[in-house]
Amino acid sequence: MASIRDFEEIAKVTPSCYRMNLTEGRIEIIPVHHNTGRREAILSNQITSWCLNNLALVEEFGGPNTCWTLPLPDVTVRCPDYSVVLITRWNTLSNADKAKAFPALAPNFVVEI
Repeated sequence: MASIRDFEEIAKVTPSCYRMNLTEGRIEIIPVHHNTGRREAILSNQITSWCLNNLALVEEFGGPNTCWTLPLPDVTVRCPDYSVVLITRWNTLSNADKAKAFPALAPNFVVEI
């Protein structure tokens, strides 16, 4: 059974052309199909632009290298194609939790292609 530490170690050495998730003690490493790249780039540009124009609302945002530990009974880490966390939700975390590689938080907005 894989742990969050196992996930962190594998994430350090896995190329960005793979997506990773940790679900029910299993680490999933998923290759990204080349056809999704263009759609992801367009989506990323649009969401990033919105986030940068709404900095009073948004605290954290990012693409598939931005992962979150979901607050579920089993340790579950998800790395969506794009995610946004608003300031109000981010500020519910302690400073120690904010400093973690994969904060325990469900984003306010998630997009998967």
